[in-house]
Amino acid sequence: AALGNAGMYPAGSEVAVSVHSRSDDATGFALNSSFSVPENALVAPHGLRDLRVDGATFDQYGNQVVNFNVTVVRYKAPASVANWTFGSGSGFVFSSPPRVVAVCDPYCLTADLVLSSTDVHGIVELDITIFSDVDNSSSVTQRVMVTIEPVDDRPVVRAMFASNLTIIEDGGPCHVPNCTAASASLRLLDIF
Repeated sequence: AALGNAGMYPAGSEVAVSVHSRSDDATGFALNSSFSVPENALVAPHGLRDLRVDGATFDQYGNQVVNFNVTVVRYKAPASVANWTFGSGSGFVFSSPPRVVAVCDPYCLTADLVLSSTDVHGIVELDITIFSDVDNSSSVTQRVMVTIEPVDDRPVVRAMFASNLTIIEDGGPCHVPNCTAASASLRLLDIF
């Protein structure tokens, strides 16, 4: 058979090619309005998806450049407390501020929400904003409620605090005849 189209396809066949540039899309992303992570989780993988950035640029490696801003609106820690606390939660709920890291190869289609939880469970309300790299004028913000679930893990004492900790045991009630209850106070280093 005779070949047309530079020898790639048989003559008479039709080839439809559509070219789509993601950078022409309106800025936005998909995100569940709420989700849960365990308190020992540092990352919520692919928490953001279907990223679209109007006028995005590419870095020297050919990957799309996307900017994010994450703001902690308020939190309850633990979740059972009655009132919300307004503020960043840094040092209490998070060891460092939450951030978003885009997964780009070459287009940024998903992104991970990096939480850096301090092993404190509760509820955190976040505003996540995506920006175009060109002038940051095109942005979209979405609010998400993240429930940080408690995890039954062993307590950990950091070495720098171990020499200053004391275990105080009150002895409790004595249910054995002729027993005397006595309080004990022992340095943690004397026990372990």
